[in-house]
Amino acid sequence: ALTINSEGPNFMADLAVHLGAPIAHVSTCYVAGQYDGVYDEHIHTRQTPNGAPIDPKREIRALRERLLTPDATGRPPRRQARMDIALNRARELGWPNIYTYTKALGEQLLDTRKDVEHITIRPAIVECARNYPFPGWNEGINTAGPIVALMSTWYRHLPSKAQNNFDIIPVDTVVRGCTLAVAALLRGEHQPVYQLACSDHNPYTFEQVVDLNGLAVKRYLRKNGGDALDRFNAFTDGVN
Repeated sequence: ALTINSEGPNFMADLAVHLGAPIAHVSTCYVAGQYDGVYDEHIHTRQTPNGAPIDPKREIRALRERLLTPDATGRPPRRQARMDIALNRARELGWPNIYTYTKALGEQLLDTRKDVEHITIRPAIVECARNYPFPGWNEGINTAGPIVALMSTWYRHLPSKAQNNFDIIPVDTVVRGCTLAVAALLRGEHQPVYQLACSDHNPYTFEQVVDLNGLAVKRYLRKNGGDALDRFNAFTDGVN
Protein backbone atom coordinates (compact mmCIF):
# COMPACT_ATOMS: atom_id res chain seq x y z
CA ALA A 1 0.00 0.00 0.00
CA LEU A 2 2.84 2.41 0.78
CA THR A 3 4.66 1.66 -2.48
CA ILE A 4 1.56 1.91 -4.68
CA ASN A 5 -0.81 4.34 -2.95
CA SER A 6 1.61 6.66 -1.16
CA GLU A 7 4.78 6.66 -3.27
CA GLY A 8 3.25 5.67 -6.62
CA PRO A 9 2.01 9.18 -7.53
CA ASN A 10 5.46 10.55 -6.72
CA PHE A 11 7.10 7.98 -9.02
CA MET A 12 4.67 9.04 -11.75
CA ALA A 13 5.64 12.66 -11.13
CA ASP A 14 9.30 11.74 -11.68
CA LEU A 15 8.37 10.19 -15.03
CA ALA A 16 6.21 13.20 -15.95
CA VAL A 17 9.12 15.57 -15.28
CA HIS A 18 11.35 13.43 -17.50
CA LEU A 19 8.74 13.51 -20.29
CA GLY A 20 7.76 17.13 -19.81
CA ALA A 21 4.12 16.08 -19.40
CA PRO A 22 1.37 16.81 -16.85
CA ILE A 23 -0.25 13.97 -14.89
CA ALA A 24 -3.72 13.11 -13.62
CA HIS A 25 -3.61 11.25 -10.32
CA VAL A 26 -6.66 9.11 -9.50
CA SER A 27 -7.22 9.07 -5.76
CA THR A 28 -10.46 8.48 -3.80
CA CYS A 29 -13.12 10.62 -2.12
CA TYR A 30 -12.46 8.70 1.08
CA VAL A 31 -9.17 10.47 1.79
CA ALA A 32 -11.58 12.64 3.79
CA GLY A 33 -11.40 10.02 6.55
CA GLN A 34 -13.62 10.47 9.60
CA TYR A 35 -14.76 13.96 8.72
CA ASP A 36 -18.06 15.74 9.35
CA GLY A 37 -19.53 18.21 6.86
CA VAL A 38 -18.62 19.04 3.28
CA TYR A 39 -15.16 17.93 2.19
CA ASP A 40 -14.19 20.46 -0.44
CA GLU A 41 -12.11 20.11 -3.60
CA HIS A 42 -8.61 20.89 -2.45
CA ILE A 43 -5.69 18.98 -0.98
CA HIS A 44 -5.58 19.18 2.80
CA THR A 45 -1.78 19.35 2.71
CA ARG A 46 0.04 18.62 5.95
CA GLN A 47 -3.22 17.97 7.81
CA THR A 48 -4.99 14.83 8.99
CA PRO A 49 -8.78 14.37 9.32
CA ASN A 50 -8.56 15.01 13.06
CA GLY A 51 -6.70 18.28 12.45
CA ALA A 52 -3.22 17.14 13.50
CA PRO A 53 -0.28 18.40 11.40
CA ILE A 54 1.53 15.84 9.23
CA ASP A 55 4.53 15.77 6.93
CA PRO A 56 3.87 13.08 4.29
CA LYS A 57 7.57 12.36 3.65
CA ARG A 58 8.33 11.94 7.34
CA GLU A 59 5.15 9.92 7.90
CA ILE A 60 6.00 7.43 5.15
CA ARG A 61 9.60 7.12 6.31
CA ALA A 62 8.61 6.64 9.97
CA LEU A 63 5.98 4.04 9.11
CA ARG A 64 8.45 2.07 6.97
CA GLU A 65 10.90 2.04 9.86
CA ARG A 66 8.24 0.72 12.24
CA LEU A 67 7.20 -1.98 9.77
CA LEU A 68 10.81 -3.18 9.38
CA THR A 69 12.06 -2.86 12.96
CA PRO A 70 12.80 -6.33 14.42
CA ASP A 71 10.60 -7.47 17.29
CA ALA A 72 11.67 -9.27 20.47
CA THR A 73 12.53 -12.37 18.43
CA GLY A 74 14.93 -10.40 16.23
CA ARG A 75 12.73 -10.73 13.15
CA PRO A 76 10.74 -8.03 11.33
CA PRO A 77 7.03 -8.06 12.17
CA ARG A 78 4.95 -10.63 10.33
CA ARG A 79 2.18 -9.64 7.91
CA GLN A 80 -0.61 -9.42 10.50
CA ALA A 81 1.57 -7.39 12.85
CA ARG A 82 2.43 -4.99 10.02
CA MET A 83 -1.26 -4.63 9.21
CA ASP A 84 -2.01 -3.85 12.87
CA ILE A 85 0.75 -1.22 13.03
CA ALA A 86 -0.53 0.57 9.92
CA LEU A 87 -4.20 0.32 10.88
CA ASN A 88 -3.60 1.67 14.38
CA ARG A 89 -1.63 4.59 12.95
CA ALA A 90 -4.36 5.33 10.40
CA ARG A 91 -7.07 5.41 13.07
CA GLU A 92 -4.89 7.51 15.36
CA LEU A 93 -4.79 10.20 12.65
CA GLY A 94 -8.48 9.99 11.68
CA TRP A 95 -8.53 7.58 8.73
CA PRO A 96 -10.68 4.45 9.14
CA ASN A 97 -8.39 2.03 7.27
CA ILE A 98 -5.02 1.53 5.60
CA TYR A 99 -6.34 2.22 2.11
CA THR A 100 -7.65 5.73 2.82
CA TYR A 101 -4.59 6.53 4.96
CA THR A 102 -2.07 5.58 2.28
CA LYS A 103 -4.09 7.21 -0.53
CA ALA A 104 -4.20 10.47 1.44
CA LEU A 105 -0.44 10.33 1.96
CA GLY A 106 -0.06 9.89 -1.82
CA GLU A 107 -2.15 12.99 -2.49
CA GLN A 108 -0.23 15.07 0.01
CA LEU A 109 3.17 13.87 -1.17
CA LEU A 110 2.31 14.68 -4.79
CA ASP A 111 1.05 18.10 -3.72
CA THR A 112 4.53 18.97 -2.44
CA ARG A 113 5.83 18.76 -6.02
CA LYS A 114 6.18 22.12 -7.75
CA ASP A 115 8.09 20.79 -10.76
CA VAL A 116 5.16 19.08 -12.52
CA GLU A 117 1.63 20.15 -13.46
CA HIS A 118 -0.89 17.76 -11.97
CA ILE A 119 -4.51 17.24 -10.97
CA THR A 120 -6.12 14.89 -8.46
CA ILE A 121 -9.33 13.04 -9.36
CA ARG A 122 -11.36 11.56 -6.50
CA PRO A 123 -14.07 9.05 -7.47
CA ALA A 124 -16.46 7.75 -4.84
CA ILE A 125 -17.47 4.05 -4.99
CA VAL A 126 -17.06 2.94 -8.62
CA GLU A 127 -19.80 0.55 -9.68
CA CYS A 128 -21.30 -1.11 -12.75
CA ALA A 129 -21.95 0.86 -15.95
CA ARG A 130 -25.08 2.85 -16.73
CA ASN A 131 -24.57 2.37 -20.46
CA TYR A 132 -21.18 1.85 -22.13
CA PRO A 133 -20.20 -0.85 -23.08
CA PHE A 134 -23.67 -2.08 -22.10
CA PRO A 135 -26.01 -1.36 -19.15
CA GLY A 136 -24.95 -3.12 -15.98
CA TRP A 137 -21.48 -4.13 -17.21
CA ASN A 138 -19.22 -4.98 -14.32
CA GLU A 139 -15.98 -6.83 -13.66
CA GLY A 140 -14.80 -8.39 -10.42
CA ILE A 141 -16.28 -7.97 -6.94
CA ASN A 142 -16.92 -4.39 -5.86
CA THR A 143 -18.61 -2.74 -2.90
CA ALA A 144 -22.27 -3.22 -3.84
CA GLY A 145 -21.88 -6.81 -5.05
CA PRO A 146 -21.58 -8.41 -1.61
CA ILE A 147 -24.50 -6.31 -0.33
CA VAL A 148 -26.71 -7.48 -3.19
CA ALA A 149 -25.56 -11.08 -2.64
CA LEU A 150 -26.33 -10.93 1.09
CA MET A 151 -29.71 -9.25 0.67
CA SER A 152 -30.77 -11.87 -1.87
CA THR A 153 -30.46 -14.59 0.79
CA TRP A 154 -32.07 -14.96 4.25
CA TYR A 155 -29.63 -12.31 5.45
CA ARG A 156 -32.02 -9.44 6.20
CA HIS A 157 -30.18 -7.12 8.61
CA LEU A 158 -27.60 -4.84 6.96
CA PRO A 159 -25.28 -3.17 9.52
CA SER A 160 -25.77 0.46 8.46
CA LYS A 161 -27.39 3.75 9.38
CA ALA A 162 -30.46 4.33 7.25
CA GLN A 163 -29.79 8.05 6.78
CA ASN A 164 -26.13 7.66 5.71
CA ASN A 165 -25.26 8.12 2.04
CA PHE A 166 -23.96 5.27 -0.09
CA ASP A 167 -22.10 7.22 -2.78
CA ILE A 168 -21.88 4.88 -5.76
CA ILE A 169 -20.84 6.14 -9.21
CA PRO A 170 -21.26 4.17 -12.47
CA VAL A 171 -17.88 3.33 -14.02
CA ASP A 172 -18.70 4.93 -17.38
CA THR A 173 -19.64 8.16 -15.60
CA VAL A 174 -16.29 8.09 -13.79
CA VAL A 175 -14.45 7.59 -17.08
CA ARG A 176 -16.31 10.53 -18.63
CA GLY A 177 -15.38 12.70 -15.65
CA CYS A 178 -11.72 11.65 -15.88
CA THR A 179 -11.70 12.39 -19.62
CA LEU A 180 -13.07 15.90 -19.09
CA ALA A 181 -10.62 16.57 -16.25
CA VAL A 182 -7.66 15.43 -18.34
CA ALA A 183 -8.87 17.57 -21.26
CA ALA A 184 -8.98 20.60 -18.95
CA LEU A 185 -5.47 19.76 -17.72
CA LEU A 186 -4.09 19.57 -21.27
CA ARG A 187 -5.76 22.89 -22.16
CA GLY A 188 -4.45 24.60 -19.03
CA GLU A 189 -8.00 25.23 -17.76
CA HIS A 190 -7.98 22.74 -14.89
CA GLN A 191 -8.80 22.88 -11.20
CA PRO A 192 -6.46 21.18 -8.69
CA VAL A 193 -9.04 18.57 -7.56
CA TYR A 194 -12.11 16.94 -9.10
CA GLN A 195 -14.47 14.88 -6.93
CA LEU A 196 -16.61 12.42 -8.88
CA ALA A 197 -19.39 11.83 -6.39
CA CYS A 198 -23.12 12.40 -6.05
CA SER A 199 -24.09 12.74 -2.38
CA ASP A 200 -24.22 16.54 -2.49
CA HIS A 201 -26.82 16.74 -5.29
CA ASN A 202 -28.24 13.22 -5.81
CA PRO A 203 -27.96 11.36 -2.50
CA TYR A 204 -28.57 7.62 -2.27
CA THR A 205 -29.09 6.43 1.30
CA PHE A 206 -28.66 3.03 2.92
CA GLU A 207 -32.40 3.03 3.55
CA GLN A 208 -32.84 3.08 -0.24
CA VAL A 209 -30.12 0.43 -0.65
CA VAL A 210 -32.07 -1.99 1.57
CA ASP A 211 -35.49 -1.10 0.13
CA LEU A 212 -34.51 -1.35 -3.54
CA ASN A 213 -32.54 -4.56 -3.05
CA GLY A 214 -35.53 -5.98 -1.18
CA LEU A 215 -37.91 -5.09 -4.00
CA ALA A 216 -35.62 -6.70 -6.57
CA VAL A 217 -35.29 -9.88 -4.49
CA LYS A 218 -39.07 -10.11 -4.01
CA ARG A 219 -39.71 -9.65 -7.71
CA TYR A 220 -37.17 -12.35 -8.56
CA LEU A 221 -38.38 -14.87 -5.97
CA ARG A 222 -42.04 -14.46 -6.83
CA LYS A 223 -41.16 -15.23 -10.41
CA ASN A 224 -38.44 -17.85 -9.93
CA GLY A 225 -38.77 -19.11 -6.33
CA GLY A 226 -38.57 -22.88 -6.47
CA ASP A 227 -39.93 -23.94 -3.08
CA ALA A 228 -42.06 -22.77 -0.15
CA LEU A 229 -39.10 -21.21 1.66
CA ASP A 230 -38.25 -19.13 -1.40
CA ARG A 231 -41.83 -17.97 -1.72
CA PHE A 232 -41.96 -17.13 2.00
CA ASN A 233 -38.68 -15.23 1.70
CA ALA A 234 -40.29 -13.05 -0.97
CA PHE A 235 -42.46 -11.45 1.74
CA THR A 236 -39.73 -10.60 4.26
CA ASP A 237 -38.21 -7.11 4.42
CA GLY A 238 -34.64 -6.00 4.87
CA VAL A 239 -33.70 -3.89 7.89
CA ASN A 240 -30.98 -1.30 8.50
